[in-house]
Amino acid sequence: MVLPIAAYLAYRKKHGASTETLRKESYWVAEFWDFLRICGVGIQSVKERDVIKFLDNGAKRASQIRFLRRSDAGVSYLETIDRKRDLVYRFLYVLEHKLQIIRDVITVDGSPKNGTLAFKERVRVSLGVASDNQGDEIRSEIRKAKERTRQARPTPSQEQADKILNAALEWQGELSPATYYLFASLQNKSGARAGGICDLTVSCLTRAVETEVQNLVSKTIPYIAKLACDSFEIEVSRREIVQALRSISERGRKFIFVSVIEKGKPARGLPIPINLSLEILEYIWNERARFLKDWRGTSPTDSDYVFLSQTTARQYKRGSVSKILKSLFDATGVRGSGHRLRATFCEEVVRDLYLREKAKNGSHYDVDTILLLAAEYLGHRDPRTLRPYLNNILKQDAALEGQPVMFSDEDAPKFAVIAQALSEPGPAADKLRTLVIPPQNNGLQK
Repeated sequence: MVLPIAAYLAYRKKHGASTETLRKESYWVAEFWDFLRICGVGIQSVKERDVIKFLDNGAKRASQIRFLRRSDAGVSYLETIDRKRDLVYRFLYVLEHKLQIIRDVITVDGSPKNGTLAFKERVRVSLGVASDNQGDEIRSEIRKAKERTRQARPTPSQEQADKILNAALEWQGELSPATYYLFASLQNKSGARAGGICDLTVSCLTRAVETEVQNLVSKTIPYIAKLACDSFEIEVSRREIVQALRSISERGRKFIFVSVIEKGKPARGLPIPINLSLEILEYIWNERARFLKDWRGTSPTDSDYVFLSQTTARQYKRGSVSKILKSLFDATGVRGSGHRLRATFCEEVVRDLYLREKAKNGSHYDVDTILLLAAEYLGHRDPRTLRPYLNNILKQDAALEGQPVMFSDEDAPKFAVIAQALSEPGPAADKLRTLVIPPQNNGLQK
């Protein structure tokens, strides 16, 4: 273990960096560290020329690239090199100015001395080219070429999402089909990111259920996973919890909100539909309980996470969830990846808020209110990032006639059938109109 790297990563984790960010940074910092070691340079004596040499080598440990002369050097621009350069500066800055592990290596006032690095004035990535004008032109052309060939990943329709959920129930892999189904369902029906799925814990689910149904059950709800045992008393408690959740659903509640942490951000309430929460409870009481009972590994089995790795019995990894969902997309022929399932939910949330707002206020609906409420639901810090969903909904709305009207969930299907019948020509529709549309009397409706 390299202690300065470990100290840097611990500092970054303390200040909110996500697990995936830390993993990537650990690889890149290790590359820079190994490069210095190969060159015989200690961390205490890093100079500007060392960073330039590292970047000229392609920001790798070692490279076979050799420049004969600067005029012959072509520019191979990689955005990754810029990011690695910034990471090197951040790494050295934290070591010197936050952890006091090194001294006189990097300054923050923009006035380097004796070859030291200036945090505010970072060296430019030129890969050996003295003048960067040609590089700017080449980079611009590369970006244009990428934009011409890039195809936006579409948001799957609900029919396509259902197709993926059905495929998950039949998927054969390391985990059970129920696990794959819940992965896809949490993204499609709750808007969970892969990190949120991995961070879902039994204790947070217990608190969420207790908050919603504490007045509808006879006893205090225990830790949900403890109800996985087989006994008459426990079976009664489980039935009571299930019935209480169904009861609040019948009263009109759609979600329970379970606390999760995604992308290293503060915890947010993940909106899990009541029916999906019941499926997760059944998963904990059956699938998860059987796995822990049969576990024969060396690591402890007291993990609080809902989804557990088959190899370690600990938290499932975000990257693994993303790979599984991408495989489901590929198998069903639907374009996109798991994150696009979340986009389906995001668009439905924005659409629901838009229709409610427009039904109440007509053409005077408030866009900011829609986006702010949607951001709260979806865990977005900046509501403006949701504007593309609203734009897509407005385009769809412009292609349809009429105004949105609000009904209860029970009555909505009935009125949808009536509206469809009224839109069709023929004597049956004419007769229906005479029944539902009041006759005119002196220009006034009765």
